[in-house]
Amino acid sequence: MAWKTCGLLIGSMLSIAVACQAAQQELQPLDGETQEAAQESAAIVQKAMTNPRMLAMIRQHVHPNATIVSAENLNTVTRERFLDADEEAVPGFVAADFNGDGVADYAALLRFPKKAGFGEWLVVFIGVKAGGFQLRLLEKYDGFRDDVYITMEPPGDVNAARPLRIVKLRAPAIARIHPERPPTVFYWEKGRFQRLNISTSPPSLSNTP
Repeated sequence: MAWKTCGLLIGSMLSIAVACQAAQQELQPLDGETQEAAQESAAIVQKAMTNPRMLAMIRQHVHPNATIVSAENLNTVTRERFLDADEEAVPGFVAADFNGDGVADYAALLRFPKKAGFGEWLVVFIGVKAGGFQLRLLEKYDGFRDDVYITMEPPGDVNAARPLRIVKLRAPAIARIHPERPPTVFYWEKGRFQRLNISTSPPSLSNTP
């Protein structure tokens, strides 16, 4: 299975139009309509990244100087691979309705200074219908990895590892991508985010529900 970098168009009802390219396959030139959709998607993401309530929560609950991981923070090989997949995407930010409640949610890979080096957190801002967000911490890393980024994993079947099986994603999920390892997917189920290690091998029939 190839993992995608997807641009999202999020409307008032959070209908999603995706411009997905497989990161590990030969890319085809984008047609005009797809390119326009990707540009509109990028504009929506850029606006979401400046949401004042979200930025205030980052300063208060993560670090006063935390920033969203950008393409400039990635090493050359990873940056080229990521940008080849989708030039309009941001490696440390994904916008989608992860819990299926009709409100936009944001996932962010945050980088911040420490006494020795940097720290890095993967967090989700769950949108609340009344306004504002609930902050969920998915992972924290000791040090900064310049070869890791996040993308949206669209709804559908994914091959899970340990045990090998098929899992159906009912809403968009967050995929943490490490070029040299299978991705890790975080998806909403039973009122919280579940962690899923992805297998590069298809499950046998006995592993399929």
